Amino acid sequence: MEMIRKLKYFRHYYIIFFIIGFNTFSVFSQVSTTEQVMNSLGVSEEQATNFLVFVSEQVDELQYCFSKIASVETTQNEKRKLINHLLENIFYPSATIQISSVNTNRIYSQSVDKYLTRLASLSDTMSYKSIDLYFDPDFLRLGSIEKLDNNGYTFNIGQKQYFRGCRNEFGCYMDMTYKDFAYIFEDGILKIKYVTVMETITTDNQQIDDVKKRHLDRFKN
Repeated sequence: MEMIRKLKYFRHYYIIFFIIGFNTFSVFSQVSTTEQVMNSLGVSEEQATNFLVFVSEQVDELQYCFSKIASVETTQNEKRKLINHLLENIFYPSATIQISSVNTNRIYSQSVDKYLTRLASLSDTMSYKSIDLYFDPDFLRLGSIEKLDNNGYTFNIGQKQYFRGCRNEFGCYMDMTYKDFAYIFEDGILKIKYVTVMETITTDNQQIDDVKKRHLDRFKN
């Protein structure tokens, strides 16, 4: 499938890009964040910048896949291939993700496979005619970087996820969830161990449309 081939190509390209040390800009490329990585990993400014590029590109990959899996325009066959790609390359086999709603105070955890499979079938289970799921492409918050006993590192990345599911023009559920993605980086491999919900609040069409536009602009190529 062309979509998966592109994801695998870019994933391979950016790993090489990180290792050989080219330089570029990313949403993380801020002086304070670069210094944080330099101090935590004990690396040069160039290496810290390359690390942030590597991380931000994998975040882009995750955001792209989640949006496609949720969309009613993506076929179920394509969705399953994207889910398998995420399970093989982005998440640990035992990874879990928390789920929340503005309609209840309940937060519960599911395996990532179960969550993504549920996300892929919302048009059937919830009778949604349209579904928009987008992460704010301009908001990434890097938490503290901690060293593990096996010479790896763990850190969290905060992201804002916007969701809108509509049964008709006037029957839409909308929310914004601030999520923390717990990453582990070791032996040149970056994967997610778990995802926690920090806060879920109501949002509106204007905010979601704005995030959607910026997301589509980011991934239009």
